[in-house]
Amino acid sequence: MKEKLQEYALLAEIFGAVAVVISLLYVGFQIQENTAERRADSIQSINEGYRNLALTYVENEGAGIAWHKMLDDEELTKREVDLMSDALFAHLMQLEDTYNRYLEGYIDEEFLASKTSLEILRITLSPQVNIIYEEMKSVEIYTTSFTNWLDAEIQKRSDTSENDT
Repeated sequence: MKEKLQEYALLAEIFGAVAVVISLLYVGFQIQENTAERRADSIQSINEGYRNLALTYVENEGAGIAWHKMLDDEELTKREVDLMSDALFAHLMQLEDTYNRYLEGYIDEEFLASKTSLEILRITLSPQVNIIYEEMKSVEIYTTSFTNWLDAEIQKRSDTSENDT
């Protein structure tokens, strides 16, 4: 009888171990599925944020004019500098969110680079916007790790464009 009980106990241990392994596999699958959903949600919300910011230039004539003057390297009025300051603030907040999602592993480097390009263009095309960006950095509106990363990206693009000429 005692041997029979030992056999049952051994079988119960084996079944228990198999059940634990199956449970761990299931939890791993659920985590993987949740991560994939978070990645998709991150990409969708980031794209939606940038789309909404882009619509600002269409729906607000003053912002659109200021943007085109900046692209054409024309002098901006005080009001236009203020508009571009607000726009830059919003874009950099969106970019910082994108950067943080990259750090968390929800988006890849290629996606991050595509969203970075426009902000670098804004900062480097207009000396006035560059001054605004430097002022924002000096009052630490954004995290240090983000501004360090963005400055490195700006420098990288600057070095690349200098080598191309």
